[in-house]
Amino acid sequence: MIDTTSLRHSIPLLPPSEMITRGFSTTYGHSAATGHDRTTWKLNPPRDNGTLPRLTWNSSPSGDWLTAEVSLPKFLFGNNVRMVSDADVRHALKDISCFITETVGVPFDAPSALVGRVDYCENLPVGETNISTIASAAAQASIPRMVRYHIGPTTVTFKQSSKHITIYGKHAEVATHVREGNATAEELRTSHGQLRLEVKYLTSDSCKRLAKRYGLSERTAENLLVGVIAHEELYRALEALNLNKPTGLANARIDVLREVYGDTGRFRTLVAFLAILDRYGEHFWRQKIGGYSRSTYFAYARALKSAGVWLKTDESIAPLRLVHSVTVPPSPAATPQTARSMSNTISHSPASTDSYQRSRLSLSGGSVSGRLE
Repeated sequence: MIDTTSLRHSIPLLPPSEMITRGFSTTYGHSAATGHDRTTWKLNPPRDNGTLPRLTWNSSPSGDWLTAEVSLPKFLFGNNVRMVSDADVRHALKDISCFITETVGVPFDAPSALVGRVDYCENLPVGETNISTIASAAAQASIPRMVRYHIGPTTVTFKQSSKHITIYGKHAEVATHVREGNATAEELRTSHGQLRLEVKYLTSDSCKRLAKRYGLSERTAENLLVGVIAHEELYRALEALNLNKPTGLANARIDVLREVYGDTGRFRTLVAFLAILDRYGEHFWRQKIGGYSRSTYFAYARALKSAGVWLKTDESIAPLRLVHSVTVPPSPAATPQTARSMSNTISHSPASTDSYQRSRLSLSGGSVSGRLE
């Protein structure tokens, strides 16, 4: 639901000697707002069974600001493969408040802190063999005022300066972290077949606009770091990426080949081979179709399998949609109009807040119809 967030309070800087005693170090830069050089104090605590908040303390025309940036699931669980619930977020904010207060020696209340960044996210269980197809389908979308980047066969991101929308294969990312010694074999197993969807608001201004959209008086953590807003933003992203509609496979496989091999003779050769394979089936070389030798046939087959486009299915991948098993209570600050508009997207069923169970994103019908082998 929530991954990385940035929380800030207006708190006067401590004397330099005390800042140094508490482990802060200084960096120097030029402030475009004031035209003067500015000193920034930073503290990046070492990783221990999780990730602690990174602290930044500096002065601005509006006063001194203490900012904490942290991944909530990494803070709680040591990784961001596992999703957090509203109850988890409340627990994390309480612990973050205690940690920062003890670290800096002045009170820091995380729930009432202003949000300068928030990443909404979810892992969609689509199956590893379907990730490249869905990514290729998403790459055909066009989102106003955002620039599209198709990175390899499994990652698509749309960017503007203050907001990003991204989908990517979580397993591939975690595999890289495992090789670097920053993830476990269990995290790698859990991430298999997971398509990650992320919506990031990266600036204070974008978080202000986000709060205004939902009728919230302040862009505080207790207002914005809640499931009801996360699910609405993820739903909007699915619509923008056209992933709330069935995803066809045939054209997407050609797009994957082009992404992997580029606009080359190899790409054109494999597209022709793919068309014959789809028409006549496996081992068509035995029938002398196309004049392919056994060695050439298997060389091209390996190339298709390497790109993840071997064989086709007559089915399409079902639309991605939000599936909710329980009530997601709206933020106390949300207006009735906001709650009513969200009810068109989020379906509810009775449940007590004590037995809150995380809603999840899933495929329509709970499974993938059609499979790439």
